[in-house]
Amino acid sequence: MHGCSSDRGRLPLEGTGAAPSAPPSALGAPRRGRTRAARAAGALLVVGLALGLQPAAGGVDTAAASPRTPSQSEVDAARAAAGDKAGQVAAVQAELAAAQAALDTAQVQAAVAAEAYDAAATELATRTTAAQSAAVAALDAQQRAEQARAAVGRLAAGTYRSGGGLDRVSAFMSADGPQDLLDRAALLDVVSQSTDRAYEQLRAAESVAGLLQQQSAEALAQQQQAAAAAQSARDAASSAADAATAMVATTQQRSADLVAQLAQLQGISTALAAQRQAGLAAQAAAAADAAARADRARRQASAASSGSGSGGSGGSTSSSGSTSSSGSGGSGGSSRGSSSGGAASVPSGSSSASSSQAAAALAWARTQIGDPYEWGATGPDSWDCSGLTSVAYRGAGASLPRTSSQQYRAVKKISYDDMRPGDLIFYGTDPDDPSTVYHVAIYAGGGEMVEAPRTGLDVRETSVRYANSMTWAGRV
Repeated sequence: MHGCSSDRGRLPLEGTGAAPSAPPSALGAPRRGRTRAARAAGALLVVGLALGLQPAAGGVDTAAASPRTPSQSEVDAARAAAGDKAGQVAAVQAELAAAQAALDTAQVQAAVAAEAYDAAATELATRTTAAQSAAVAALDAQQRAEQARAAVGRLAAGTYRSGGGLDRVSAFMSADGPQDLLDRAALLDVVSQSTDRAYEQLRAAESVAGLLQQQSAEALAQQQQAAAAAQSARDAASSAADAATAMVATTQQRSADLVAQLAQLQGISTALAAQRQAGLAAQAAAAADAAARADRARRQASAASSGSGSGGSGGSTSSSGSTSSSGSGGSGGSSRGSSSGGAASVPSGSSSASSSQAAAALAWARTQIGDPYEWGATGPDSWDCSGLTSVAYRGAGASLPRTSSQQYRAVKKISYDDMRPGDLIFYGTDPDDPSTVYHVAIYAGGGEMVEAPRTGLDVRETSVRYANSMTWAGRV
């Protein structure tokens, strides 16, 4: 294009008259020099005219189009706007984290309330059985007392019909010889002893009947107290479950709104913002699990080095091959500890189930996957966490108490590194206090577990999570 422009620019300068210019050989060197100078000048003139006739872009001077250096006030304003946006992003993310933390707390409270109801219901069942047994025993004692009273009555009636003269003096006076006298004396001794025994039996039967009636009344009162406590626990569990369920819905809606705000602030799509937030949540859950594993390893090592307790194994430095992700009866006890530090001894407990029984319990629990969670439920179509584990082991021929707290007290405490399929994983608000246990799951191997998780979720097999887990796992 540049060559074509040069050609067009040359034609008017070379053709000023009708005759063409002479060949260079006829004009000589001076002529060639003047022609080249004229051509150069003409080219410059044409370019200048072209530039002068071309309008400036946007109707402004070309000098005005040069880059402008922003003022310091503009720079400060831009920085302030960027900082404000970053602050808004941080605030929204903090609110998302707070909403999730509040939901987690509500779900733990619901699990604790459900565990309290399980314990109250178990206590009620125990008290009801005791009251029924006491009532039966009291009724039996009352019947025995009535029988003793009837026997004494018959003796009294016989004495009355004989005129009351069967005493030793009348017997001696009416005796027909020495042998008859001896026989009558022996008969009087038998009658006297029989009467004495009858009165003694009556007094004993009445005493026992009175005592058992008192025990029955006390057992009935305890049953009524247990029933009231169970009803109160049931109400609390229902309220906590309803609150957690409602919070799930509100948290999901609030989280969706906040993610939309994040997307707008960050200039990305809502889907991308949600994906990023899910990634951040997963990172936070992984960090919490890692912290829980490290704390548990420290506690186990401390307990093992103390050499106290029984039923536990050595310390653990890692969890058993898992990937982390975000739920009155037993024997034994525990030195109470604190989640923030302090050494606690290995709690006592015992193991009676074989590995094949543990595997059978796990296999049965897997057949319940998909059944709904229901607090207080022990099957056959819905379960809570400890209902699932207790019935699973009952079917495998092993005994396990009803509640998760009772189960933790009863089982042998083992390191998480030593877990085998069928062992139990417990969760509590204090990792060294059995009374705070509120959830239990069955270890399935390969970093997985089977659990009846919480209201709104079905029985499932999922990755083991270690946040809020107790210091020790358990072997039935």
